[in-house]
Amino acid sequence: MIENPLVPGSPVVVEREFPTSVLLEGYRERYGLDVGPLLASTDTVRVCRCGATGYRFYHPFDLAGDGAFYARLQEHEYYMAWKWEHEACSGLIRDGDRILEVGSGRGDFLEEMRRRRTGLDCTGLELNPGSPREEEGLRIVDSTVEEYAASVAGRPPADVVCSFQALEHVPRVRSFLLACIGLLREGGLLVLSVPDNDGFIRHKVGVLNMPPHHMGLWTGESLRRIADHFDVELVDTLYEPLQPYHVDYWLEALYSRLFGHRLSRTAARTVRLLGLRGALRRWVGRRAGRMRGHTVMCVFRKRGEEAS
Repeated sequence: MIENPLVPGSPVVVEREFPTSVLLEGYRERYGLDVGPLLASTDTVRVCRCGATGYRFYHPFDLAGDGAFYARLQEHEYYMAWKWEHEACSGLIRDGDRILEVGSGRGDFLEEMRRRRTGLDCTGLELNPGSPREEEGLRIVDSTVEEYAASVAGRPPADVVCSFQALEHVPRVRSFLLACIGLLREGGLLVLSVPDNDGFIRHKVGVLNMPPHHMGLWTGESLRRIADHFDVELVDTLYEPLQPYHVDYWLEALYSRLFGHRLSRTAARTVRLLGLRGALRRWVGRRAGRMRGHTVMCVFRKRGEEAS
Protein backbone atom coordinates (compact mmCIF):
# COMPACT_ATOMS: atom_id res chain seq x y z
CA MET A 1 0.00 0.00 0.00
CA ILE A 2 1.29 3.45 -0.94
CA GLU A 3 1.47 5.93 1.92
CA ASN A 4 -0.41 9.20 1.43
CA PRO A 5 2.25 11.93 1.91
CA LEU A 6 -0.27 14.73 2.52
CA VAL A 7 -3.30 13.29 4.36
CA PRO A 8 -2.39 10.11 6.27
CA GLY A 9 -4.96 7.34 5.89
CA SER A 10 -6.64 8.95 2.88
CA PRO A 11 -6.92 6.71 -0.19
CA VAL A 12 -4.22 6.84 -2.86
CA VAL A 13 -5.04 6.18 -6.51
CA VAL A 14 -2.29 5.09 -8.91
CA GLU A 15 -3.03 6.97 -12.14
CA ARG A 16 -0.24 5.61 -14.32
CA GLU A 17 3.23 4.08 -14.32
CA PHE A 18 6.31 4.54 -16.49
CA PRO A 19 9.81 3.05 -16.53
CA THR A 20 12.73 4.95 -15.01
CA SER A 21 14.41 4.70 -18.41
CA VAL A 22 12.24 7.67 -19.46
CA LEU A 23 13.99 9.78 -16.83
CA LEU A 24 17.45 8.37 -17.45
CA GLU A 25 17.24 9.14 -21.18
CA GLY A 26 15.49 12.48 -20.74
CA TYR A 27 17.99 14.00 -18.30
CA ARG A 28 20.93 12.62 -20.26
CA GLU A 29 19.70 13.96 -23.61
CA ARG A 30 18.53 17.37 -22.37
CA TYR A 31 21.09 18.18 -19.66
CA GLY A 32 23.87 15.63 -19.91
CA LEU A 33 23.06 14.42 -16.40
CA ASP A 34 23.31 10.87 -15.11
CA VAL A 35 20.43 10.50 -12.64
CA GLY A 36 20.83 6.74 -12.37
CA PRO A 37 22.14 6.75 -8.77
CA LEU A 38 19.08 8.74 -7.65
CA LEU A 39 16.71 6.22 -9.24
CA ALA A 40 18.47 3.06 -8.11
CA SER A 41 15.66 1.92 -5.79
CA THR A 42 13.16 1.15 -8.56
CA ASP A 43 12.61 0.39 -12.24
CA THR A 44 9.11 1.89 -12.23
CA VAL A 45 7.77 5.32 -11.27
CA ARG A 46 4.12 5.77 -10.32
CA VAL A 47 2.00 8.90 -10.64
CA CYS A 48 -0.43 8.83 -7.71
CA ARG A 49 -3.31 10.98 -6.53
CA CYS A 50 -4.42 11.82 -2.99
CA GLY A 51 -8.11 10.95 -2.65
CA ALA A 52 -8.73 13.74 -0.14
CA THR A 53 -7.19 16.69 -1.99
CA GLY A 54 -6.47 15.69 -5.59
CA TYR A 55 -2.76 16.30 -5.00
CA ARG A 56 -0.74 14.22 -7.47
CA PHE A 57 2.70 12.94 -6.59
CA TYR A 58 5.44 10.61 -7.74
CA HIS A 59 6.26 7.36 -5.97
CA PRO A 60 8.62 5.98 -4.62
CA PHE A 61 9.45 8.94 -2.38
CA ASP A 62 13.22 8.38 -2.43
CA LEU A 63 13.67 9.69 -5.98
CA ALA A 64 14.14 13.36 -5.01
CA GLY A 65 17.29 15.14 -6.15
CA ASP A 66 20.19 15.82 -3.78
CA GLY A 67 22.57 18.76 -3.50
CA ALA A 68 24.91 17.44 -6.18
CA PHE A 69 22.02 17.05 -8.62
CA TYR A 70 20.87 20.64 -8.15
CA ALA A 71 24.42 21.98 -8.38
CA ARG A 72 24.76 20.31 -11.79
CA LEU A 73 21.29 21.39 -12.91
CA GLN A 74 22.02 25.03 -12.11
CA GLU A 75 24.72 24.94 -14.77
CA HIS A 76 21.90 24.57 -17.32
CA GLU A 77 18.87 26.30 -15.75
CA TYR A 78 18.67 30.03 -14.95
CA TYR A 79 16.99 30.98 -11.70
CA MET A 80 15.56 34.50 -11.61
CA ALA A 81 16.24 36.64 -8.56
CA TRP A 82 12.82 38.39 -8.66
CA LYS A 83 9.63 36.96 -10.12
CA TRP A 84 5.89 37.52 -10.14
CA GLU A 85 5.27 35.65 -6.89
CA HIS A 86 7.92 37.69 -5.07
CA GLU A 87 6.16 40.90 -6.05
CA ALA A 88 2.76 39.46 -5.08
CA CYS A 89 4.06 38.40 -1.67
CA SER A 90 5.89 41.65 -1.00
CA GLY A 91 2.61 43.48 -0.41
CA LEU A 92 1.82 41.15 2.49
CA ILE A 93 4.95 42.06 4.45
CA ARG A 94 4.97 44.99 6.88
CA ASP A 95 7.69 46.95 8.63
CA GLY A 96 9.09 45.03 11.59
CA ASP A 97 7.88 41.60 10.48
CA ARG A 98 9.77 38.39 11.16
CA ILE A 99 10.10 36.58 7.81
CA LEU A 100 11.10 32.99 7.16
CA GLU A 101 11.67 31.90 3.55
CA VAL A 102 11.97 28.16 2.98
CA GLY A 103 14.09 27.50 -0.10
CA SER A 104 15.65 30.96 -0.14
CA GLY A 105 18.57 30.33 -2.49
CA ARG A 106 21.03 33.19 -2.12
CA GLY A 107 18.47 35.27 -0.25
CA ASP A 108 17.52 37.60 -3.13
CA PHE A 109 13.89 37.96 -2.04
CA LEU A 110 14.83 38.67 1.56
CA GLU A 111 17.46 41.19 0.51
CA GLU A 112 14.95 43.07 -1.63
CA MET A 113 12.38 43.08 1.17
CA ARG A 114 14.95 44.59 3.53
CA ARG A 115 15.37 47.41 1.02
CA ARG A 116 11.61 47.95 0.80
CA ARG A 117 10.71 47.60 4.50
CA THR A 118 12.29 48.68 7.78
CA GLY A 119 13.07 46.60 10.83
CA LEU A 120 12.62 43.19 9.22
CA ASP A 121 14.09 40.09 10.83
CA CYS A 122 14.74 37.68 7.94
CA THR A 123 15.78 34.05 7.89
CA GLY A 124 16.21 31.89 4.81
CA LEU A 125 16.58 28.12 4.69
CA GLU A 126 18.51 26.59 1.82
CA LEU A 127 20.01 23.12 1.39
CA ASN A 128 23.21 24.23 -0.25
CA PRO A 129 26.63 23.93 1.39
CA GLY A 130 27.67 27.30 -0.02
CA SER A 131 24.66 29.23 1.27
CA PRO A 132 25.05 29.81 5.05
CA ARG A 133 25.56 33.47 5.99
CA GLU A 134 24.66 35.76 8.87
CA GLU A 135 24.48 39.51 9.18
CA GLU A 136 22.33 41.98 11.03
CA GLY A 137 18.69 41.24 10.22
CA LEU A 138 19.41 38.42 7.73
CA ARG A 139 20.45 34.80 8.16
CA ILE A 140 20.72 32.06 5.53
CA VAL A 141 20.77 28.66 7.23
CA ASP A 142 21.73 25.30 5.72
CA SER A 143 18.79 23.28 7.06
CA THR A 144 15.52 21.61 6.22
CA VAL A 145 12.47 23.33 7.65
CA GLU A 146 11.83 20.31 9.88
CA GLU A 147 15.35 20.48 11.35
CA TYR A 148 15.12 24.23 11.74
CA ALA A 149 11.76 24.03 13.56
CA ALA A 150 13.25 21.60 16.06
CA SER A 151 16.33 23.78 16.62
CA VAL A 152 14.50 27.06 17.33
CA ALA A 153 11.76 25.79 19.65
CA GLY A 154 10.85 28.54 22.09
CA ARG A 155 12.02 31.45 19.96
CA PRO A 156 9.57 34.12 18.73
CA PRO A 157 7.48 32.79 15.80
CA ALA A 158 7.44 34.28 12.31
CA ASP A 159 4.83 36.72 11.01
CA VAL A 160 5.20 35.37 7.47
CA VAL A 161 6.52 32.01 6.27
CA CYS A 162 6.92 31.89 2.51
CA SER A 163 8.14 29.25 0.09
CA PHE A 164 8.41 29.92 -3.64
CA GLN A 165 8.76 27.05 -6.12
CA ALA A 166 9.95 24.63 -3.41
CA LEU A 167 6.96 22.52 -2.34
CA GLU A 168 6.89 20.63 -5.64
CA HIS A 169 10.41 19.32 -4.89
CA VAL A 170 9.38 17.84 -1.52
CA PRO A 171 8.36 14.15 -1.39
CA ARG A 172 6.99 14.07 2.16
CA VAL A 173 4.95 17.23 2.08
CA ARG A 174 3.04 16.77 5.34
CA SER A 175 6.08 17.13 7.61
CA PHE A 176 7.21 20.12 5.52
CA LEU A 177 3.85 21.89 5.92
CA LEU A 178 3.52 21.06 9.62
CA ALA A 179 6.95 22.55 10.27
CA CYS A 180 6.13 25.72 8.28
CA ILE A 181 2.87 26.21 10.16
CA GLY A 182 4.49 25.43 13.49
CA LEU A 183 6.97 28.27 12.95
CA LEU A 184 4.17 30.82 12.42
CA ARG A 185 2.48 32.94 15.06
CA GLU A 186 -1.29 32.65 15.35
CA GLY A 187 -2.74 34.87 12.65
CA GLY A 188 0.53 34.76 10.71
CA LEU A 189 0.63 34.15 6.95
CA LEU A 190 1.84 31.09 5.05
CA VAL A 191 2.56 31.87 1.38
CA LEU A 192 3.14 28.99 -1.04
CA SER A 193 3.78 29.20 -4.78
CA VAL A 194 4.12 26.20 -7.10
CA PRO A 195 3.95 25.43 -10.83
CA ASP A 196 0.29 25.30 -11.88
CA ASN A 197 -0.32 21.84 -13.34
CA ASP A 198 -3.80 22.93 -14.43
CA GLY A 199 -2.21 25.64 -16.56
CA PHE A 200 -0.33 25.46 -19.83
CA ILE A 201 2.52 23.36 -18.41
CA ARG A 202 0.26 20.30 -18.26
CA HIS A 203 0.58 20.07 -22.04
CA LYS A 204 4.39 20.13 -22.02
CA VAL A 205 5.96 16.76 -21.24
CA GLY A 206 9.37 17.56 -19.79
CA VAL A 207 11.70 15.83 -17.35
CA LEU A 208 11.95 18.91 -15.13
CA ASN A 209 8.36 18.24 -14.04
CA MET A 210 9.39 14.71 -13.03
CA PRO A 211 11.79 13.16 -10.51
CA PRO A 212 14.45 13.77 -9.40
CA HIS A 213 13.53 17.46 -9.93
CA HIS A 214 9.81 17.55 -9.13
CA MET A 215 8.12 15.12 -6.75
CA GLY A 216 4.65 16.70 -6.76
CA LEU A 217 2.20 18.00 -9.36
CA TRP A 218 0.21 20.74 -7.63
CA THR A 219 -2.81 22.63 -8.96
CA GLY A 220 -4.69 25.58 -7.53
CA GLU A 221 -7.39 23.23 -6.23
CA SER A 222 -5.05 20.79 -4.48
CA LEU A 223 -3.05 23.68 -3.00
CA ARG A 224 -6.21 25.30 -1.62
CA ARG A 225 -7.24 21.99 -0.05
CA ILE A 226 -4.32 22.28 2.37
CA ALA A 227 -6.67 24.42 4.45
CA ASP A 228 -8.99 21.42 4.89
CA HIS A 229 -6.34 19.32 6.60
CA PHE A 230 -3.99 21.71 8.42
CA ASP A 231 -4.34 24.45 11.01
CA VAL A 232 -4.70 27.25 8.45
CA GLU A 233 -7.48 29.04 6.61
CA LEU A 234 -7.34 30.11 2.98
CA VAL A 235 -6.98 33.86 2.45
CA ASP A 236 -6.42 34.11 -1.30
CA THR A 237 -5.47 32.24 -4.47
CA LEU A 238 -3.51 34.11 -7.13
CA TYR A 239 -2.70 32.95 -10.66
CA GLU A 240 0.32 34.35 -12.46
CA PRO A 241 -0.42 36.05 -15.78
CA LEU A 242 1.75 34.72 -18.59
CA GLN A 243 5.14 36.42 -18.34
CA PRO A 244 7.24 37.53 -21.34
CA TYR A 245 10.02 35.11 -20.33
CA HIS A 246 7.54 32.20 -20.50
CA VAL A 247 6.17 32.91 -24.00
CA ASP A 248 8.49 30.37 -25.68
CA TYR A 249 7.58 27.80 -23.00
CA TRP A 250 3.88 28.51 -23.67
CA LEU A 251 4.41 27.96 -27.41
CA GLU A 252 6.20 24.65 -26.77
CA ALA A 253 3.20 23.55 -24.70
CA LEU A 254 0.88 24.63 -27.53
CA TYR A 255 2.77 22.51 -30.05
CA SER A 256 2.58 19.52 -27.69
CA ARG A 257 -1.14 20.06 -27.20
CA LEU A 258 -1.86 20.33 -30.94
CA PHE A 259 0.54 17.75 -32.36
CA GLY A 260 1.50 15.51 -29.45
CA HIS A 261 4.81 15.33 -27.63
CA ARG A 262 6.65 13.34 -30.32
CA LEU A 263 5.75 15.77 -33.12
CA SER A 264 6.05 18.97 -31.08
CA ARG A 265 9.73 19.52 -31.94
CA THR A 266 9.00 18.98 -35.63
CA ALA A 267 6.20 21.54 -35.38
CA ALA A 268 8.51 24.05 -33.70
CA ARG A 269 11.16 23.58 -36.41
CA THR A 270 8.53 23.99 -39.13
CA VAL A 271 7.30 27.25 -37.58
CA ARG A 272 10.88 28.58 -37.54
CA LEU A 273 11.56 27.50 -41.13
CA LEU A 274 8.39 29.23 -42.32
CA GLY A 275 9.45 32.41 -40.55
CA LEU A 276 6.37 32.41 -38.29
CA ARG A 277 8.03 32.16 -34.90
CA GLY A 278 8.44 35.90 -34.40
CA ALA A 279 4.86 36.64 -35.40
CA LEU A 280 3.55 33.97 -33.04
CA ARG A 281 5.66 35.29 -30.16
CA ARG A 282 4.38 38.83 -30.75
CA TRP A 283 0.77 37.61 -30.95
CA VAL A 284 1.07 35.75 -27.64
CA GLY A 285 3.04 38.59 -26.05
CA ARG A 286 0.28 41.11 -26.75
CA ARG A 287 -2.22 38.86 -24.96
CA ALA A 288 0.05 37.56 -22.19
CA GLY A 289 -1.43 39.72 -19.44
CA ARG A 290 -4.84 38.09 -20.01
CA MET A 291 -3.52 34.53 -20.15
CA ARG A 292 -2.83 32.20 -17.24
CA GLY A 293 0.87 31.71 -16.69
CA HIS A 294 3.20 29.25 -15.00
CA THR A 295 2.51 29.65 -11.29
CA VAL A 296 -0.29 29.52 -8.72
CA MET A 297 0.14 31.04 -5.26
CA CYS A 298 -2.01 30.52 -2.18
CA VAL A 299 -1.99 32.65 0.95
CA PHE A 300 -3.09 31.00 4.20
CA ARG A 301 -3.55 32.39 7.71
CA LYS A 302 -2.71 30.31 10.75
CA ARG A 303 -5.81 29.79 12.79
CA GLY A 304 -6.04 31.62 16.10
CA GLU A 305 -6.10 35.33 16.73
CA GLU A 306 -7.15 37.65 13.94
CA ALA A 307 -4.30 39.28 12.03
CA SER A 308 -3.74 42.82 13.23
